[in-house]
Amino acid sequence: MSRILIIAALVAPLYGDDLLNSSFDLAPFSSGWATTGTVSASPSIIGDAGNSALISNGGGIHQDFAASQGYSNFQLTIAFRCGNPGSVADRFRLRGDNNSGDIVTLRPTASGIDRFSGTWGSALAFPLTAGTTYYLRVTGSNFADSNGSYTVGLSADGVNFTSSGPITAFHGGAARIETLRFDTTSSAGFTVDRVVLVSSDPPPAPDKVVNISGVYPHLAMTNTHQECGVGAVVPWAGKLWTMTYGPHIPNGGSDKLYEIAPDLSRVIRSESVGGTPANRFIHTASNQLNIGPYFIDANRNVRVLRPPGATSGVTQGRFTATAAHLTDPNRLYIFTMEDGLYDVNATDLTYITRYPDVQSGGDRMLFGYHGKGAYTGQGLLAVANNGRVNNQSVPTGESGVLATWNGTTVSGNGGSYLATNDPNTSDPSPNPVAAQTDYVAGWKQISKTQHCEVTGPDGIYGNSSSTDPVWSTGFDAKSVMLHVMEGQQWNLWRLPKASYTHDGSHGWHTEWPRIRQLDPSDPQSMYLMHMHGLFFDFPKNFSAANFAGLKPISSYYKMPTDYCMFEGRIVMGKADASQFNNPLALKDQSNLWFGQMSDIENWGAPTGHGSVWLNEAVTANQTSDPFFIDGFPQRTLHLRNSGANAVSVEIQTSNGTPTWSAVRSINVPANSYVSEIVSGLTAPWVRLRVASATSNLTAFFHMNSPYPHLTPASVGSNEFAALADIRDPRSVSDGVIRVMNDSSLPLEFASSRASSSGAVSTHRYHRIGGDLELKDVANPTAESSLRSGAALSQSYGSDGGLTFTTGSDAASAWLKQGTTATFRLPKLDRLYEAPFAAGWARAAREAVTERQLLNFHGTFYEYPRDVSGGIRKMRALATHGKRITDFASWRGLLVLTGVLDDAPASNKLVRNPDGTAALWLGEIDDLWRMGEPRGKGGPWSNTAVTANTASDPYLMYGYDRKELTLTTTNATTITVEVDFLADNTWSTYQTFNLSAGQALNHVFPVGFHAHWVRVKSSAATTATAQFIYGPADTRDAFLDWSRDNHLATGSGRAMVAEGDSDGDGLSNLGEFVFGTDPQGPSTNPVRAAGGSVEFLVRDLQPSNGIGCELESSLTLENSWTPRPELKVVAVDQSGVPAGFTRVRYQLEPGHEKFFVRARASLLAEFE
Repeated sequence: MSRILIIAALVAPLYGDDLLNSSFDLAPFSSGWATTGTVSASPSIIGDAGNSALISNGGGIHQDFAASQGYSNFQLTIAFRCGNPGSVADRFRLRGDNNSGDIVTLRPTASGIDRFSGTWGSALAFPLTAGTTYYLRVTGSNFADSNGSYTVGLSADGVNFTSSGPITAFHGGAARIETLRFDTTSSAGFTVDRVVLVSSDPPPAPDKVVNISGVYPHLAMTNTHQECGVGAVVPWAGKLWTMTYGPHIPNGGSDKLYEIAPDLSRVIRSESVGGTPANRFIHTASNQLNIGPYFIDANRNVRVLRPPGATSGVTQGRFTATAAHLTDPNRLYIFTMEDGLYDVNATDLTYITRYPDVQSGGDRMLFGYHGKGAYTGQGLLAVANNGRVNNQSVPTGESGVLATWNGTTVSGNGGSYLATNDPNTSDPSPNPVAAQTDYVAGWKQISKTQHCEVTGPDGIYGNSSSTDPVWSTGFDAKSVMLHVMEGQQWNLWRLPKASYTHDGSHGWHTEWPRIRQLDPSDPQSMYLMHMHGLFFDFPKNFSAANFAGLKPISSYYKMPTDYCMFEGRIVMGKADASQFNNPLALKDQSNLWFGQMSDIENWGAPTGHGSVWLNEAVTANQTSDPFFIDGFPQRTLHLRNSGANAVSVEIQTSNGTPTWSAVRSINVPANSYVSEIVSGLTAPWVRLRVASATSNLTAFFHMNSPYPHLTPASVGSNEFAALADIRDPRSVSDGVIRVMNDSSLPLEFASSRASSSGAVSTHRYHRIGGDLELKDVANPTAESSLRSGAALSQSYGSDGGLTFTTGSDAASAWLKQGTTATFRLPKLDRLYEAPFAAGWARAAREAVTERQLLNFHGTFYEYPRDVSGGIRKMRALATHGKRITDFASWRGLLVLTGVLDDAPASNKLVRNPDGTAALWLGEIDDLWRMGEPRGKGGPWSNTAVTANTASDPYLMYGYDRKELTLTTTNATTITVEVDFLADNTWSTYQTFNLSAGQALNHVFPVGFHAHWVRVKSSAATTATAQFIYGPADTRDAFLDWSRDNHLATGSGRAMVAEGDSDGDGLSNLGEFVFGTDPQGPSTNPVRAAGGSVEFLVRDLQPSNGIGCELESSLTLENSWTPRPELKVVAVDQSGVPAGFTRVRYQLEPGHEKFFVRARASLLAEFE
C-alpha cells in the first residue's frame, strides 16, 4: 500500500514549551497528541529507531501546544512521504487555540503544495512522488496582525529548500498559531513522525511570583488528564516535595514530581512517571522519602518503583498509602486504590506482591474499593477504602471498609486463604484471585463503612511505639466517624459533617482527608485534621480513656489533600478544578496554599450536622455512639420517633472521659417529632440513651456558630472593595472567563462594560497568563467561541442531565430542577432580577472539584453533585451583595468579574493596558468573609393556596437569626414543617392559628436550625409566609452615601473616608457624619449659640463602624480632650432632617475662651 508520510522535527525549545512527544516515539500518542479516526504507530521513516504516526481513512492527529499567546513568528519544518499525492486528500493545518479555526491550510499534490484561501491555489511548484520523503517548511511572519505573511519551502534532503515568495492569503485570517493538525481522507495513508517548530517571537514574560490570598500562581500544576490534584506535600532534604495525580492512571501518565526550593523556585523532576499517587512516608532506616512511586534520598536522588527487571515505566497501581513494615524495618508496604499491597525493600526497590492490584474496582478479598489510608500499629496493618463499584448513584449506603492484617500469608496458613475471611457476597466485584504463597491470607474487616485516613501519633514516620494508638476517619449516612485502635480493639466516636458534598458512595468526592502533625520536629506542633468541610485541632493523646481536647477550627470550601510546615508556613495541597461533567473547564489544574493557622481560623465559622440514630430500630436502654458538639455554640437536637411506641431519650454528656452524666430526658410520643435546643450543654461530647424500644428513631444534630466576620464586609475590610456593589451607579467592567485548554494555563476573558449612565456593551477579548498581565488580544474566533461557549443564562445543566432554571417572583428567588421540583431561596436586592452587561450573573459553576458553587441573588451557595445528594443538600455560605458576573478557578485562585473602573490595581486586581477591563483575584475560602448569609423571602406572598397543600421548600441551612411573618385573608391554621435531614421528609415544627386578616410574627429560638422549611394551610386562602434571615437589610451606610454623592469607592472605605472631594477641609467622612455636601464647599458644621455650640450629627448605628466625639482645648496649642459629658441633645429639633440629631455642647464656665471641635472617625475595631 502506498502511503503519505509527514515528519516534523522539533529542533529548538519553545522557551520551555516543547511540543510533547514530538517524534511520536511514545505510542499510543496520548502524550501530547490527540487523535481522531484511524491513526496508528508505524516504523519511523526518517531512519531513527522510533515511531511514526500513520493516518488514513478520515483520521487526524493534532497537538494544542503550550503557548498562552500562540506564535506569530516561527518556522515549522515537516518531512513527509506521500502515498498518493494525486489524491489531494492530505492536509497540513496551522490552527488557532484548542484545535479550532484554520489559519493556514496546505495540501501536497503531484505538482507541489497548494494553499487554501476560499479556493485552492498553488503555493509552490515542486513535483512530488509517492513513497519518497520530502521536507515541508513554513516560515510565518507577523501572524498576530493584519500584515501577516508566510513562505512555503520544499526539500528532498531537509537541507536545500526551494521556497515561495511571501503569501498573504490565509484560510481564516492571520492569527497566532496554537495548534498543529495533520489529517487525510485517503486510504493511501498519511504518516507523521517528529515535529520541528521554532519560534522567533520574544520569549514570554516570566511568571510573576506573588502571594495572593496564600496562593502563588506560578506554582500551578496541570496534566493531560481530566483531573489534576496535589497528592502529597512533604519537606525533605531542604526542599518541599509535591506531586500531582490524575483520575485513574494506574500505569503512569503525565503528572509530575516537583521539587520546590525555599525561594519558591521549582524544578520538575525528570524522573516523573505520573499516575494517581497520594502516599508519603519517611523511611528512617534507609533515610529516604517515599512519595508516590518515588524514593528520594538525603541528596535528592530520585528512584522509581518499577516492575521487576524494568528500566522504565512504573509498578502498576494508584499508590494511596505507605506504611511501616510489620517485621522488617528495612521494608515498607505500599497500598493501592484497588486494594493491592506491595511489600517493598527500600534499599534495592525489589518487592513482593502481597495482593495484586486488581483494576476496575478491586475484588472481594476486601469489601469495597477506592483505597485511601494504611498504617501499621500494635502488630497489625490497618487499611481503609471508601468506595463501591455498584449503585454509585446512591449518595450513601454500604460502601468502603476499615480492615486489619496480622501478617499471616497464604504460605503461613497452609497454602490457602483463611477460612474465616468474609466472602463479601454483597459486593459485585469478582471473587478473590487464586491464592499464591506470598499473598495476604485474609483481612479482618472492622467496619463496612467508608473510611479514609489511617494514621497514628508519629504520622508519616510510622508509630515509634508498638502500643501507640491507630486513628482512622471515615463517614456513613449519619456522620463523620473516628475509629481508634488500642490494644487491637477499636472504639468509635462520631463527629459532625459541615458539608454533604463529599458523600458519594463511590468515594470519589473526598480526595484524601488527613490527620497530620504539621511539624514533627516540634513536639508541641499541632495535629491538623480535616474531614467533610471542617478543620479540627486533633489532640495527640486521643484515646478511649482521654478523648478530650478535640476542637473545630473552621469550615472550608476548598478540597485539601495534604499539609505540612515548610519554612515557617503551613503548605496545603489542593484539588481545584477538574473537567468531569464540567464543560466550563477546558483544562484541569490545581495549586498549593501557603499561610498560618490564623489564616485558617479566618475562613468559615464551624458549622455541622450529624446523627447518632437514623431511621433505625433501637432497643430498651440502648446507648448511642458518642457525638462531638464542642465549639458549636448553637445546637438543635431533632428527635423523630416513627415507631408505634413512645420513647424517652436521655441526654448524657462527657468531658472526654469514660464517665457519662445524665443531663435531661426528652419524651417523644409515638409517630411524632420534637426539637430541643441544646446550646447550653457545656461538655464536649454527648450521647443518647433510650429507656424503651422503638422501631424507627432518628436523633440528628444541627449545629452552628455566629458569623465571625463583619457584615457588610466593607465595614471592616477593603478586601472586596474593587468589586462593584449591586447598587453601584458607576462604570463597571464585567464579562465571562474560562481557563483555556493549554498546559501553560492561560485564562481567557471576554469583557463587557456598563457605563455610569447604565449603557451596556460588549468590549474586548483578553488573556492572562503566569505573568499576571491582562493583555488585549485580537482574536475574533476565540472571542466568539468564549462568548457563546460560556454564555450567561438563567438555565444551566447538572451533572445528572437535568436542567436547572433560576428566577424570582414576588415571594422569593427560586431554583427549578427540571420540571419536578422548585427550591426557594432568599432574595437580597431587586437589582439581581435583571441581567448585567454581559448577561445574567453566572449561576452555577465548579470552582472546586466535584461540587457546585452557586451565585444567586447576591449569595454564594454550595451544593453537591447529584451522586452526593444534589441541590437538596445545598447550604448558604456567604452573602456578598456584589455585582459578580462570572467566577472561575484558575491557577489555584478564585477569579471574579464585576470590577469598578475606579478601583486601583493591586496584587488582587489586574487591569488591561488602558484600564477598561479588570479581574479580581483571590482564593476560594476568601468568600467566607464577604458577608453573613442573609435575605428575605418565603414560599408565599399574597399567594392563593389550597387546603392542606404543602408549599415549595424554602432554604434554612446556613442562616443564623430567623424570623417568620404570616398573614392570611381567611381564618386558618398554618403548619410550619421542617426537613432537617435534607431528604424530603418533613416534621411539624409548630402550628399557628390565624383569624381572617391577622398578621403573625414568629422569631425562631436562638440556636434552632434545620435544612428546609415549608408551610401549609388547613383552609383555602390567600396567604403570605415570609422569612427574614440574618441582618437582611444591613448595608454600609457610609459607602451608600458615597455612591449617592458620586464619590469613587473602589479604593475602599478608609481611602474614601480620608478623602476631601470638594477641598473644603472637611473629610468625606466628616461630610457624611455632619450632613454636609461632599461635592461643594461646606460651612463649618459647628456654630456658636449663646453659651454653647451646636451642630447636626447623623444618627449612627454600631454596625456603621463610625464614631463621633466632641473634644475641647483651652488653647490651640494644648492637646484635645474628649468631653462626652458636655454633650446634650438640643431641645429644639425643628428643621432637622430625618436621620440626624441637633446636639448642643455646653461651654465650660470659668474660662474666658476655649476651643471645641467634633471629630468623626472609623472605629478601630472595624478597621
